[in-house]
Amino acid sequence: MTWPSGPTGTTNLDSGADSPAAARADLLDLTQKVNLIIAHVSGYIQGLLDDANVATARSTLGLGALATKATIATGDIDAAAVTYAKIQNVSATDKLLGRVTARAGDIEEIPLTAAGRALIDDADAAAQRATLGGIALLNSPPFTGTPTRQSGTGSGTGSLVSLIHQHVSAAGVGNTSGTGFRDLMTFTVPANTLGSGRLLRIKGWGSAANNANGKTIGLLWDGLATVILPITVNQGSKWEFESIFDGLNFYTKWTETFGNTLQKIIGPDISNSQFNSLTADQAFKVVLSPGGTAGANDVVQNGLLIELLSN
Repeated sequence: MTWPSGPTGTTNLDSGADSPAAARADLLDLTQKVNLIIAHVSGYIQGLLDDANVATARSTLGLGALATKATIATGDIDAAAVTYAKIQNVSATDKLLGRVTARAGDIEEIPLTAAGRALIDDADAAAQRATLGGIALLNSPPFTGTPTRQSGTGSGTGSLVSLIHQHVSAAGVGNTSGTGFRDLMTFTVPANTLGSGRLLRIKGWGSAANNANGKTIGLLWDGLATVILPITVNQGSKWEFESIFDGLNFYTKWTETFGNTLQKIIGPDISNSQFNSLTADQAFKVVLSPGGTAGANDVVQNGLLIELLSN
């Protein structure tokens, strides 16, 4: 802004030596200077100069409430007003912003590998399985497909073995007295367990009393006996059997041991005549039963394991 210039009086208005005429001339000269100054001040500044107080002056200047604050609070920032460019820089590649420290607090950087990033940007579960190498779908609790496992540390793979039943008892399950077969440990194999080349492996073990009672042990499938082990009388013994069943054929081996001496082996026996009518969608019962005229607890079973061999 250029300040106005004009006649400069030398008269001191307060001087008693000046005449009234001179004083009037000085006042006129001063008035002219003031008018010249006002003429050079914009209307905006004139509007500011005539404001009655600070609040009115802030309004004229277009200043909001933030103009009088020493600090900025969360509520003073408009939603979505802070852009990514205005956020603190991330320190390095492969960092996820979140929080791993317990309780609420500041955002923290969480280390993220390239493999982890490839997994979390997948669109769905199928894409994640593909990222992980095409693992088999889990349908809790069973697997689908044909899961396999690595054979040792070599390159070969093998089918999984599934334990579908386990009954192990130190006290054992003893027979009731009488003649004919009486159930010891039993298990009903669900329908559709077999089929598609699957095999069932059954293992059982127990003991026989040292007395003269005639006694045998038979593996029964829905009441049909397979191989029967005659128990030696007057000799306490341990017995064991293993049978493989494919839905038509069974292959069974029995052993009887006295102390540490293997006394008797029966089998392997192979037969399919009893099972031609059994279909994959039928449930069937696996029963270990003693027969003969044994007294109570002459035969005790301590374990029954049934495994599904998948191929």
